[in-house]
Amino acid sequence: MPCQTEQPFFSIGVTTYNRKIMLLECLYSILQQTFTDFEVIVGNDYVEEEINADILGVDDSRINFVNHKINLGEIKNMNCLLDNASGKYFTWLADDDAYYPRYLESLYDAFATNNSLKCIYSEYNFIKKFDMNDFQDIAPVSLMDGSDLLFRYHNKELNFHGCYGMFEKNYLKSIGGMRQSGVGLSPYSSDIIILHSAHEDKIGYQDKSPIFYRYHDDSLSIYSQDVKSYVTSQFVFLDELKSVFINGKITFINRKMLTINVFKMLIDHYHTISSRSSKNKYSTHRYFIKILKYIIKIESSSTHLVILYFIAMLLKKMVKSIPFFGNLALFINAKIKNR
Repeated sequence: MPCQTEQPFFSIGVTTYNRKIMLLECLYSILQQTFTDFEVIVGNDYVEEEINADILGVDDSRINFVNHKINLGEIKNMNCLLDNASGKYFTWLADDDAYYPRYLESLYDAFATNNSLKCIYSEYNFIKKFDMNDFQDIAPVSLMDGSDLLFRYHNKELNFHGCYGMFEKNYLKSIGGMRQSGVGLSPYSSDIIILHSAHEDKIGYQDKSPIFYRYHDDSLSIYSQDVKSYVTSQFVFLDELKSVFINGKITFINRKMLTINVFKMLIDHYHTISSRSSKNKYSTHRYFIKILKYIIKIESSSTHLVILYFIAMLLKKMVKSIPFFGNLALFINAKIKNR
């Protein structure tokens, strides 16, 4: 196993905001990795309190702390960490998540065998409590075409998160790092990264869930009520999708099915977020018109199915007491899958 070098093999950018206990668990999981040639850069966006090795009780020269003087927000914090990284490969990790012990070892083996590989995405274990004993094996990496990975991701055959890929650092910078999409939370920034993967002939995918992705009540991605952030981010994402489909020289096995799956995902998210929120409402009519314009430009042959799905989900949300509408949504789903 390689020792620590002047240029580490991996750089891990950890974003944190006032969660010291979770941050300690996160850092401990990294320090317990069987592969040791890495650096950790912690970006503290909680300006009211600085953190350092002494405060946290973490004594390891591989960990560096960046205490921001102003609150950058998640996206700028992530890109700041990318800019400060010195490793050949880079990834992000949030302070509430963690790695199982052989995660980096598994990735090193795959990159060493395939040195032209620019990215490996990793499956995650989505639960509430982290226990290093839950998974202590090598997580195998399979290779696939980037367009195939994009299709299988949106077909829900693969379970991963775009920002938790391990990327060749220069490649990640070349596609713009983590890009702000829309206003506020920017929830589809990681999906834009996955879109860029479609251009690659070879992408890695690591199953067996070597990453712990925490489920908890403070998670913005799970409980957000910010409809405007989601809607504006969706439209930026759809602009990127349109660019990939229209301007990109990519052959998709089933472009129509991919398009339908993407729009189903976005529509589901819209209805879920808007049903949580009593404030910051976004006009459903306005949203529908925008979605309609995008589907016509991106894949017009899917228009009628997307419209039917949107209406079915809207009616299901509005008239919960009548099972017919829920059954209608299920029927349309089945119809879409059989096409």
